[in-house]
Amino acid sequence: MTYNDDAQVPTKDPLSLMTDRLRLLATRREEMWWDIGLLLDEVATRALAPLLGFDDFASYATDVLGVSKAEARQLRRVAHHFSRETALRFGAERLDLLLQYLEAAPSVHWAIDVLRVEILLRTGREDIVVPFTEISEEDLRKAVRSAKRRRTTTDPAIPADVAAERDRLADALAGEVEDGIVSVKVHHAATGSDEFSLSVIGIDPFNMREVGKVLVAEGKALAKASKD
Repeated sequence: MTYNDDAQVPTKDPLSLMTDRLRLLATRREEMWWDIGLLLDEVATRALAPLLGFDDFASYATDVLGVSKAEARQLRRVAHHFSRETALRFGAERLDLLLQYLEAAPSVHWAIDVLRVEILLRTGREDIVVPFTEISEEDLRKAVRSAKRRRTTTDPAIPADVAAERDRLADALAGEVEDGIVSVKVHHAATGSDEFSLSVIGIDPFNMREVGKVLVAEGKALAKASKD
């Protein structure tokens, strides 16, 4: 709480005002979800959550709004990339799937015009290109899974087991840490060498705990698989 020097009237600090605004928007969450996502994007971009004692903006959203971390990240991602008009037309779930597809399909241009984006749908018999505006949510989910699986085929020099582990780890991290912040790369020791390792990029003090949990869990799973 601060004071106005002229009127000597107590005023709230910006963080408190933002929290109050979010709680007010939450009372009309079904129609104001994009506005909530936009404020969460500001909290994340300006790293404000730690100032309030939270690990990250998703933890802050869980406490203030009562939403899950996954939903908080989804709302923030959609509000960050799309206008309010586009968001309300297609919905958070559908647009978040589109973002996942674009991330997994490197050949797709990132200048997003949802009216022009086409989705490659693999049916088993043939490949079909369907406009995003016409594809069903179920088929969009299939296209996302297919695009993620095909990431392992982009570089034939990387062994299949290494590429598959990179994808598993990347998917696990995406479930705990905001997409696009932390990435997993394959490191080749030297030209002609058959030694490969994985590098996790994008770790910072605000996501280190979540990244650590994922790495420990994946390490235990690999160790168990090796014993079996």
